[in-house]
Amino acid sequence: MPRYPWPPDDFVCLYEHTCPYLDGLSTTWVLDEYRRADDVYQEHLRIIDSFSEALGVSEKRVRALERENLTTFLRIPGVVPTNNHAEQSLRKMVIFRKICFGTRSDTGLKNHSIIPTLVQAARRQGVHPREFLHILHTADTAMAQAALYNNSS
Repeated sequence: MPRYPWPPDDFVCLYEHTCPYLDGLSTTWVLDEYRRADDVYQEHLRIIDSFSEALGVSEKRVRALERENLTTFLRIPGVVPTNNHAEQSLRKMVIFRKICFGTRSDTGLKNHSIIPTLVQAARRQGVHPREFLHILHTADTAMAQAALYNNSS
């Protein structure tokens, strides 16, 4: 998008040395300051244009990835076309938070976000949650990570 400098390059002031409207300042100094400010402004506009071009490229990439990811269930057998499983796994915690009116402290917030996630991970792995939490709290780091990530190593 073309942007024009201010003041225009062909601008000529009628006053040669001092301008009565500028409290005696030199018109050449004032015009030089205007031109310097305009150079900075033009540079800012170039930066904005380059960012908007990069943003346009990024938007195209994101749209292509979204289009590819939205059709994963068509390409890979066994992938369900909905996120119903994720929605259902959150449902119990959302209802619990609604019934008990949330938490009142940062510690409560951590407890109500981390512990149910660990319990849910244990259930998905087919392990009793109490045993799973016991392993996480009492075992060494390698064994706890193996239990957490369902590794046999």
